[in-house]
Amino acid sequence: MFLDQGRGARPIASGQAVSDGIVGKPMLRTPRAGTAIECRELLGRRLAGQALAQLLGNVTPGNADFVKRSIAPVLAPSIYQDTMNALFQQVEQIKLDRVSTRLDPREVIYEPKTGKVFITGYSVAAGPAGKEERDTRTYEFIIRVHNYQPLVTYIDTYRGAPHTLENNERAGTQAARETRQPDGSAEADAGNTKEKR
Repeated sequence: MFLDQGRGARPIASGQAVSDGIVGKPMLRTPRAGTAIECRELLGRRLAGQALAQLLGNVTPGNADFVKRSIAPVLAPSIYQDTMNALFQQVEQIKLDRVSTRLDPREVIYEPKTGKVFITGYSVAAGPAGKEERDTRTYEFIIRVHNYQPLVTYIDTYRGAPHTLENNERAGTQAARETRQPDGSAEADAGNTKEKR
């Protein structure tokens, strides 16, 4: 279920999107060219990330325990306890509040420099009264393969756009512009000292 079986793995040109060819399915963007083996690995991580995001993003009071049991076997020992504790608390809250969530993925990005897979889409939460809240949500994973099985060594989820290196750099540049003072000076990151430009 999590591993790519090699279908469609092929060398790709820099910046070319890799897709399974089905209209409406999220696409993988990769900024570099690669061999067929590298592409298979990218697609495997993409599929594992999508499956995990779908599992974690589609939770109801009825399937919450199933989600928790399903994710446990793919967690690395280094993150197992913290992740399971967080899931336990969230599962109990979902049951108590009778909230359901669903995820409609829109984009999958693999970032080679960090090894992260980002799945971004629309998350909808609905309570017992039927009122829905919709926002953009990103699931972020680092997935390794150990004994032919996916192993999640990092997991995070948050509202908004993916925290890719490119987006973080763009946000840092934007933040620097926004902290410009009317006299043309900028506040330094490490304190309240001013730097003239």
